[in-house]
Amino acid sequence: MCAILDADVAGEVFGAKRTPAGRQFFEWLETPGARLVVGGKLYRELVRNAAFERWVVTALADGRARREPAPKVDERAAALEGNASLKSNDAHVIALADIGGARILYSVDGDLRDDFTNATLLSNPRGKLYPTGESPNADRHRHRLLGRTDLCPNRG
Repeated sequence: MCAILDADVAGEVFGAKRTPAGRQFFEWLETPGARLVVGGKLYRELVRNAAFERWVVTALADGRARREPAPKVDERAAALEGNASLKSNDAHVIALADIGGARILYSVDGDLRDDFTNATLLSNPRGKLYPTGESPNADRHRHRLLGRTDLCPNRG
């Protein structure tokens, strides 16, 4: 199972004051089989968070994170830039999902969330959104989503 963390919520997961959604995501990252996919521009954005930067060194070494090659991600992002279906300024995140196979996104960026679930931009399978709300229903949905094993097909 693998996911993508947008830079806009890195503090919720790796900050001192984690949100309930951020805490649950971080706890999932520490479980066997969980993998955060990073690479390209998103990796460069995420390492601006010092706690993430410390975490990712160990996570890459022990398999809790996988870093896709920046040139490959950046090239795919450039190709997506002109796509009329793209609403956000985050082609690099869609490119990373396309290359890395991650189909769960944790972000609060509405346009990126729309892009991530747009079958024209990302399919086989379609992207799923990590719930950011603080209701018991959102908590159950996060747990169920993070337990899925089919959202990182054919990836190591």
